[in-house]
Amino acid sequence: MNTLITLLNSDDTTFIKEITQPLSSIQPILSYFLDHDTQPATDILHYLFLVYERTTHFPYSPSPLFDPPVFLRFLVLTGESNRETLRSLASSWIDPLQTLLPHLQTVIRTLLHSPPSEVSHSYVLAHTMDVLLSVFIPYFSEDLDWVDHAIQVSYDQYWVPVLKHKVDQDSSVAPYAYLIKQALVSSFDTLIKYKYIDRLSQHPEVMDTLSSTLLQYIEASGLDHESRPYAGIDAPLMVDWQLTFHPSDSLPPQLEFLQLSLEQLNDMALIGDSWEPVQSLLSSRKNVHDNDAFDIFSHPINQSNVYLGKKTTEDPVVDVKKQVLQRVIDMYDDEYDDSYDAIHDPSMEIPESVDTIQASSGHLDPSLQNESRLVECYMEVPDVFNRKSRTSAHRKKLKEQTGMTDEQLEGWAIMFNRNPRKDKILEKYRLFDMPNQGVDKKESTKQENTKSTDE
Repeated sequence: MNTLITLLNSDDTTFIKEITQPLSSIQPILSYFLDHDTQPATDILHYLFLVYERTTHFPYSPSPLFDPPVFLRFLVLTGESNRETLRSLASSWIDPLQTLLPHLQTVIRTLLHSPPSEVSHSYVLAHTMDVLLSVFIPYFSEDLDWVDHAIQVSYDQYWVPVLKHKVDQDSSVAPYAYLIKQALVSSFDTLIKYKYIDRLSQHPEVMDTLSSTLLQYIEASGLDHESRPYAGIDAPLMVDWQLTFHPSDSLPPQLEFLQLSLEQLNDMALIGDSWEPVQSLLSSRKNVHDNDAFDIFSHPINQSNVYLGKKTTEDPVVDVKKQVLQRVIDMYDDEYDDSYDAIHDPSMEIPESVDTIQASSGHLDPSLQNESRLVECYMEVPDVFNRKSRTSAHRKKLKEQTGMTDEQLEGWAIMFNRNPRKDKILEKYRLFDMPNQGVDKKESTKQENTKSTDE
């Protein structure tokens, strides 16, 4: 997988060189991809898909990626869930697709003219035919004009009785039998829609050919109202096609007789036991968290991603910032703290324990030591804490009174604005007639006169 990631991250010149040389770094991956019958790891298939997608940005060059066996297996494995994307990329793969045409013709002839005895092998062929036709039918249609008729004949005369006999003998092959019939019906639907139904709006002359062809297939099915087969088990192709894809709904009003004939097939088959494999609720779930790092139902979990409680960051700077902010918040807890009520009383004695703590710390936090001055100044002249006020007289006087630097004053104001108890602290200081130490006498007198006038 690392090889594919490196290849995807390389520059264009290196990328083209790696995918075109015979003994490239991706050759071991392609060999593994081709030699193993099991489904490759999802990550490998994902990155390999991106490699193939990147090849569409350059002119086509022969590459081990487009060796028919490798390219065919890639298309079959990815075509089931990426058909629309592959259709959009097909125009850049015209040359390698032409090399696949003989392989597709071999698959179809083997499947329809001389089917293998092994049901699992038949399923691989049917699935291959379905994917290649549904994705690349515009590039193969001229050479496969006969296939829809061959599918109809082989389905009714061979596959229906043979699969029913095999399931009656061994019920474990029922899922394979169901998937084979689904692939055959889907291939037939792809051919009919591309050749006729999708062209009706621009080529009305196709209506007569479509009507005569489908009516002929219905008549060849040998259906009558007395013998009612079970859909998906022993019903003919036209019944299973109508019940699965409802082609009658896409026909224009001019083909009313054909539409009624197809709709009549709905009532000519019984709906009973099905060979469709039953999926568990877990496997059929659809969730935005499917296959994520903690999806315990799809893969083992990396225990290093699991932790209990809050995850601590490894960045010490972030931890220190969080601790400082938490200390500021903790200073103003919900309980009323009267420790500052007598802070301006000169007769107040500092307990010995406080002296001991201060002596051991070496210095006091100036923001705590001058809190009353800072809060009073914040209430009366809040702009003094702005960075633009560094040269103002108010700032110089506040620095002299508190002994704090510009950065400390501005930092205190930032932390105070973030404090969730800011309003309670301001209200607390408004209750007390404290001396105005944050501004000069002229400003204080002006405010006192304003208060007197208001009264």
